[in-house]
Amino acid sequence: MRIISRKYVGAFIAAAVGITAFIAPTSQAATPTPAATPTTTVIPAVTGVSAMWDPKVGFLVSWTPLASTSGVSSYVVTANPSGATCTASAFVNQCVYSNSTVPNPFKPQTPYTFTVVVKSATSASAPSQPSASTAWLGQPDYPTTLVTQTISNTEIDVTWVPGIGTGGAPVYGYKVYAWPYYNTALQTMQQVTGTSAKFTGLTPSTWYEFSVAECNAYGCDTSDPADQYTTPLTATLTATHPPAIISGGNASTTCFNAILNGGTASTSATLTKAANPCPAVAILPASSYPVVVPSATNFPVPAPINRFTNLSSLMLFMASAQSLTVWAKYGDLMPIAPYFNNYGVLNSQSVVTLTSKTPTTCAISGMNIHLLAAGTCTLTAQTGGDTYYLPSALTTGSFTITK
Repeated sequence: MRIISRKYVGAFIAAAVGITAFIAPTSQAATPTPAATPTTTVIPAVTGVSAMWDPKVGFLVSWTPLASTSGVSSYVVTANPSGATCTASAFVNQCVYSNSTVPNPFKPQTPYTFTVVVKSATSASAPSQPSASTAWLGQPDYPTTLVTQTISNTEIDVTWVPGIGTGGAPVYGYKVYAWPYYNTALQTMQQVTGTSAKFTGLTPSTWYEFSVAECNAYGCDTSDPADQYTTPLTATLTATHPPAIISGGNASTTCFNAILNGGTASTSATLTKAANPCPAVAILPASSYPVVVPSATNFPVPAPINRFTNLSSLMLFMASAQSLTVWAKYGDLMPIAPYFNNYGVLNSQSVVTLTSKTPTTCAISGMNIHLLAAGTCTLTAQTGGDTYYLPSALTTGSFTITK
């Protein structure tokens, strides 16, 4: 057996104690530093909230933008009473409830107001003051029972019964259109407040088509066309317009231009043509016709604090070329309507300006494009501003004219 001396044992114990002290030193733990409290930025509420209904687009809401958009992530618009929301980025001050949200959750001819909340990553502003009340309105019903009557070699008279529904806005009148059969380039229009119109100066022995549109500030709804022939005024030609019977039912007449209410729906009717026209037969009492307000050509809503921006002024040209030979049959005049589409502008204060950038090839002639020579026709278009809209951007479109 090996014997360890006491001095070595004491040294070993001392060393062991020293190691233990090194591995587990005794010391007081440090107190942790409290985390800093995040600073909440107070975002002011927006002002100047305006709202309007546009049948082509939907509800439009605008507001006065904040002086500083620092920290702003979005604007959230809320409709009352539906609660439907619309979100816009921090860099715009307009939000559109597109027509895809109509009719759900909105209802026709129901007043709505809109408020705006500004959002940041950590907070939100108080809601704005509500906009003025606005409603989903629309164009009126179309006129019915359109009757045309040959008066002379060059005159045809038109009468009609108004559509009763006004779309929620006052009717400002009727637009009556006439054009030679299959020749809309020569279309003429009269705007009247009554329920009849006279077209004079027509070409003898020519078929004409007529239609009537009932109009309010939100648009016009047009009747089906009626055809009528100018002189010679003969018994055979007057037969081209038989008596009209509304509501079905059993109705009899000996008059060639009567308008009859047959009462209860039915397919039976007895019609015997006579040489002379009948006295006027009232379908509906005049008291039931819409009240015409000639000045009601503007939106029936307050002018917005911030005008809305026209969405576009777009030239839509057919891909195919236009032939001088074909359009020569119509005086080389091609209607502009099929090629120009104006979005976001509905009232009469907005003026569309069309110009030709290729005057030797094509020119603007009223509401037609005058085709002058083969080549490329380039047009520009812009819709001006009004009480509700800012001017649109200038747009350009081209098409080819061939011989």
